[in-house]
Amino acid sequence: MALHWDIGNVEDWKSKKDDDANCALLDMLIWGCMSVDCGIVNEKDLDEFNWRLRYMDKLHEYIGTRETKGFNPTREQLVIWQGLATNVTKLTRKAWLSRKTKQITEDIDRSIKKTL
Repeated sequence: MALHWDIGNVEDWKSKKDDDANCALLDMLIWGCMSVDCGIVNEKDLDEFNWRLRYMDKLHEYIGTRETKGFNPTREQLVIWQGLATNVTKLTRKAWLSRKTKQITEDIDRSIKKTL
């Protein structure tokens, strides 16, 4: 499935797109939506989005493009693109953690099998 995104609801998005740092942040957030299963960066979900990014960072599963690899934005930086929407379906935290645990478990099992 293709990843679609929209910044039409982001306040003053046209001027934000002129700043290279803001564009790099936007790129990371768009792809980050898929990694953290939160499709919209809004006031209601901003803290959950931030929590999941931090969780991913702790697992060393860096998200984003080569330029933003390992970049962990602050809440204030996330607010810049508040209103970003994607076609990613939001999972509850419990469902997301379960999914991540399953993915990590499968990765570990695969790596162990390769060494046998």
